[in-house]
Amino acid sequence: MNSSLASLSADIVKNVRKEEPWGEQAAPGADQNQLPDVGFRDPIDLYRRVRSPFIRDPLLQHPLGRSFQPIQALIHLLEDPTFPLEPIQFASGAAFVDTGLFWTAGKLPLLPEICQLAPLWALCGKQEESEKLARWVLPFLRYKTLWSLEERWDRTEFYFSAYLLFLYAGLDGTPFLAELQKEIKSPIDPFFLHLEQRIQGRAPIRLEEGPRFDQELGLWSHDVKNFSWALSLSGQGTSLGCAQKGSIEIRAFGPQSYPLVDKGGFGVKGIQRALSVDSSQMHGWARTMANEIWVDVRGKESRLDLRFMGLNSERKMAFVFYVKAQSAQVGSTIYRPKHLQRYSGDASSVYFTQGADRLEIVSPLSAKMELIPLAGEGCYWETDFLLAYELNPFQSHASFCFV
Repeated sequence: MNSSLASLSADIVKNVRKEEPWGEQAAPGADQNQLPDVGFRDPIDLYRRVRSPFIRDPLLQHPLGRSFQPIQALIHLLEDPTFPLEPIQFASGAAFVDTGLFWTAGKLPLLPEICQLAPLWALCGKQEESEKLARWVLPFLRYKTLWSLEERWDRTEFYFSAYLLFLYAGLDGTPFLAELQKEIKSPIDPFFLHLEQRIQGRAPIRLEEGPRFDQELGLWSHDVKNFSWALSLSGQGTSLGCAQKGSIEIRAFGPQSYPLVDKGGFGVKGIQRALSVDSSQMHGWARTMANEIWVDVRGKESRLDLRFMGLNSERKMAFVFYVKAQSAQVGSTIYRPKHLQRYSGDASSVYFTQGADRLEIVSPLSAKMELIPLAGEGCYWETDFLLAYELNPFQSHASFCFV
């Protein structure tokens, strides 16, 4: 097993053009007085463009990135050491990747970018802010798809970023590389290689056991035996939460408007503060992507209780789970990924299995349920099943237990 990105990269490609990390040259052919006419959907597109060569690039001055905190760090490192870098973060240590008014999807602690931002801040001399951010995010990295838009989920980006944060923290990050070793075929982004080189040999950060909840973000994580799950009242078209039991993962769950194929109808939006939260429970409100529909959320132990406000018969809603597992079972019937066989009807529980691991999702309240096998690759967070419970406008409550 290779223990570094550099050795993994060497195995992938033997003869790659070497670039001087943190170089002083501009991008080839760049006009220093005029920004290239390049289209970007959002600051993440821009960030991955300017970080990849990790050399001075005129696009670092693009106005789209001025409020994107990782780009601010790159400007300080590569363009102008006098650039007024002022990290913006919560008292807990949490930080949004974007601090402006334009890009609402950046008003979240997006995990890959946060994993990169912590060591970037350290390299800029912002050690205290960097360590607070790293300590805050480390406990949540088990939920790799938390705050991830479906179309933005990139497992390579996550695993490399998590590995680098573990390396920076003085922890063993090789399990993250092991997840990718057999499937990476193309050269690794030089950004990751250069960042690895710069943080190797640094003194490990001070690790302190902190709370696995954040009241300002409506964030809570809890373990019950071998079942772990997290809830986030805050999001931008992202899930209400994630869970795992052994090798079985619920990579996303939350409210979904019909039709179920409408990705824009999934999840919660806005920043919502928890009404109450501690190590054992959280209570608060979340706003769904369906306008004017809110949900009162209570999580405790391994039970999720929901009460919806604003449901009506004109816009059908469901509560859905995207599950990564080898098989699912309803009654005596077993369902497999990538098969056309699906279930639709009343059922109180569904079993998911992966090897010796088994997870049961139980709905104590009667509801119409659909179980839809998925492809497992390329979309829906690479999950294998979509489990959807139809919400009744005349019955605003829904509950789920994880066994």
